[in-house]
Amino acid sequence: MNDDGAPRIFAAPELPPKSWRTRLLTYRGVLVALLLCHLGQVIASLMLPEFSADLIDEGIVAEQADRILHFGVAMGVGGAIMAMRHDLHLSLLLLVIVPILALILGVLTFLATPLFQQMQRQLDGVNAILREQITGIRVIRSFLQQPREASRFGRANADLTDTATRAGRLGAMTMPSVTAIMQLGSVALIWFGADGVLSGDLPVGGLIAFMSYMALILISVMMMGMLIVMLPRALVSARRIDTLLRTPVTVEPPAQPMALPTLPQGLTLRFEKVCFGYPGAESMALGNISFEVGQGEVIGIIGPTGSGKTTIVNLIARLDDPSPVRITLGGVDLRSITPEALSEQIGYVPQKAYLFSGTAAQTLRLGVPDASEELLWHALKTAQAAEFIRALPDGLQAPVAQGGTNFSGGQRVASICDADRILVLDRGCIVGLGSHTDLMRECPVYADIVASQDSTPAERV
Repeated sequence: MNDDGAPRIFAAPELPPKSWRTRLLTYRGVLVALLLCHLGQVIASLMLPEFSADLIDEGIVAEQADRILHFGVAMGVGGAIMAMRHDLHLSLLLLVIVPILALILGVLTFLATPLFQQMQRQLDGVNAILREQITGIRVIRSFLQQPREASRFGRANADLTDTATRAGRLGAMTMPSVTAIMQLGSVALIWFGADGVLSGDLPVGGLIAFMSYMALILISVMMMGMLIVMLPRALVSARRIDTLLRTPVTVEPPAQPMALPTLPQGLTLRFEKVCFGYPGAESMALGNISFEVGQGEVIGIIGPTGSGKTTIVNLIARLDDPSPVRITLGGVDLRSITPEALSEQIGYVPQKAYLFSGTAAQTLRLGVPDASEELLWHALKTAQAAEFIRALPDGLQAPVAQGGTNFSGGQRVASICDADRILVLDRGCIVGLGSHTDLMRECPVYADIVASQDSTPAERV
């Protein structure tokens, strides 16, 4: 920030122009980020690993094509010119050999492309099954479904193996076919060139030179064949990437943006009978939600799993858009505010955080390795986690398991009981709104949540 409070903008240094191949590899992270922008149409949890694999395939083929198309084409064209200059009659053999090579490579590519398409779909299925099993390992063990899941994975993996084997066999036929044609071409060249040698029209050295030129031409064709072996899979990956990038954006910027007003009492966030449902869902995630939050007011949102807490937060950050009814900030519909202006008013922290193994202090020092203990406690206080860490037997030196699995990942009532108001959700509807004390008396859902957590807030009433 500048002294006057305006944001400071740094100009990026000019970079040398990059080739399309370099851009593809450089902006791999950007393309992955685009995937996350289309969560409405594309399930990121199922496609993200496959999308990365597609980008890797495209990068490998781009790198090979960049080298082969420059070196191989130049070598082939140069060899053809030299061969025709040396002996035009023998050069007619190339009109037979090269089309045969091209036909063989074309047929192999035609047969391999559907197999690679099928293999990519099956690979997606294997990854999805494996991810489901890792994520739901506790449920699988609880219901003793290990044999069923192992059989399910085995069937998917066997199908993938069978398709990959057939595709591999077609790919393995490329080099033997090209080599056989090259050797047959050499035999034909010697056969027809022998008459010229016997008659004295073609010296032996000329025949050997012509064989060298033909070898250059056929090697260039063979290099193209190596590229064609990788081309079917690259074409499949390119189509998948193109399909993703053509996916329409569900949250569009406003055509006629409106500026946020400057009000003495500050900006008020208001939900006005908001309803929202996810595509393909059997029921609405939110139904007739109405509440407002004033400037400086602290409101807690609590409810059972699937009650709509995350959906409300996503709507506030405009990661999704509600039905035609409105969510307003300072009286302005969120859909009429530019994403830049909205992001200046809203800070979003996702509920899922990842903790590395070690101690609490080591985890906090990931951002500032030399942070003092005073600074660590200041950060904990800002994050409203100071009381939680103090309650641990070892405080800042308390052990942290990988992923934070030794800590509760659920929402604790103790973290919101001192809020100005608490919004209680159940099945997408508001079932309570008020202070902790009032809700304990008047809202059974809230009282049940408090009782289930068996924490101190219930004892305060």
